[in-house]
Amino acid sequence: MTATRCRLVMLLAVAILTAVACSSAGPPVGETFQVVQVRDGDTIVVSMAGRKENVRLLGVDTPEMNYKKGEPDEGALAATLFTREQVQGGSVALTADALNQDRDHYGRLLRYVHLEGGDLLNVELIRNGYGFAFLQFPLTKREQLVEAEIEARNRGLGLWAPNRIQSIPYDQADRFEGRVVAAHGVIVAAKTVDGGSGGRLCFLNFHTDYKKYLSVVIHEADFSRFGGDPEQRYQGEAVTVTGQVRDHRGRLQIRAVDPGQITTGN
Repeated sequence: MTATRCRLVMLLAVAILTAVACSSAGPPVGETFQVVQVRDGDTIVVSMAGRKENVRLLGVDTPEMNYKKGEPDEGALAATLFTREQVQGGSVALTADALNQDRDHYGRLLRYVHLEGGDLLNVELIRNGYGFAFLQFPLTKREQLVEAEIEARNRGLGLWAPNRIQSIPYDQADRFEGRVVAAHGVIVAAKTVDGGSGGRLCFLNFHTDYKKYLSVVIHEADFSRFGGDPEQRYQGEAVTVTGQVRDHRGRLQIRAVDPGQITTGN
């Protein structure tokens, strides 16, 4: 076999192996798929290679439809209708995130969903107040998602509408899980800890029993908006924190991404 022919055979082998690897690693970046169903605001179903795939939108969390209970969370229907209006019967392009997993523990594909006009559905849901930035895991588009949430809050859209936000004492937060509230109290303890791959976390605690009562959590990626580590800024202050109450591993939290969510001297 001549050197030229040997080189051609090697190149062909490499091309075949590359094609096989790409096919087993999931859909090519930017490939479009037909949307066959919208389950809720942040979950759609697409037709992919002759089968149906559930797709969970990365970096966004919308209120739950609770189909089994038959009682949707506040804002769930509006989010579902918004997503349905954007994608039902059309095609979307899907891209994964190199910093995140390919699928979640339910087996759903984790993807950014690009609309036919080029907009990112994940961002548009947040920007229009239909969902929240979901930042529990590293994301390449984190800043884009956060800025969309800040914009929705500043404009009072959807879930951030002033007439939907109830002012509560911090110790009533367990009654408002999943909703946006304005929780008030005194920050009795503030502590910054190592949060692992996501960087440091600053916890602002309303009560010394922080496992039982509401805390505010600020991710290191957002420290710069607070002018540095926010621990000293809020220690001992009476504050009102506006945000979504979430249960994270049994602890009630409100995530703050910028100082506009926290007012002092109340």
